Amino acid sequence: MMAPRRLIRWAPAAGIVLVAGALGVLQLGRDDGPEPQAVESSAETFGARDDLVAASDLIVVATVLEVADGRTITSPNDPDAGIRTRLVELDVTDVVHGDAPDRLVIEEADAFADGTPMVLDGMTELNAGDAAVWFLVAGGSDSMPYYAAVNSQARFQIIGDTLDPSGDDPLSRELAELGRDGLIGALAAS
Repeated sequence: MMAPRRLIRWAPAAGIVLVAGALGVLQLGRDDGPEPQAVESSAETFGARDDLVAASDLIVVATVLEVADGRTITSPNDPDAGIRTRLVELDVTDVVHGDAPDRLVIEEADAFADGTPMVLDGMTELNAGDAAVWFLVAGGSDSMPYYAAVNSQARFQIIGDTLDPSGDDPLSRELAELGRDGLIGALAAS
């Protein structure tokens, strides 16, 4: 039972590295300026709320405190191909699922190794002061002490009483229609 869970947990990160590595090679020869490039990962999307919850180590309501540069992840076969990450520090205001600290850091794909910005799976970046409901997996090691979004369905920005989903799929739209309190109530009942 533990082996499949580990594979599911690392699937989003593995998908990011594989897709970004392949696309990074294509991007290195281009000089289009700072226009962000859309990238799709191979991370699994879910059709049911319970599956998204089961894939999450934590579900939290949190506000972005600070955004900082992360690390550069490269391919061993081609050190020029890779991605840069950003670290998003969150102030957790409500824990819906799991056991979360008051503050945690999420690592997100930010740009290709050459500096070309990327938007992974349609997840635009949030800035300091933005609040969201997050579905997260833990890095679980000293080399990856951060959390990551489960997939493109894993973040709902809070705008007043409404939610703006990061994903554009039936489940993301369905959960966003619940609104902040409705989503939190539905998740607490799961």
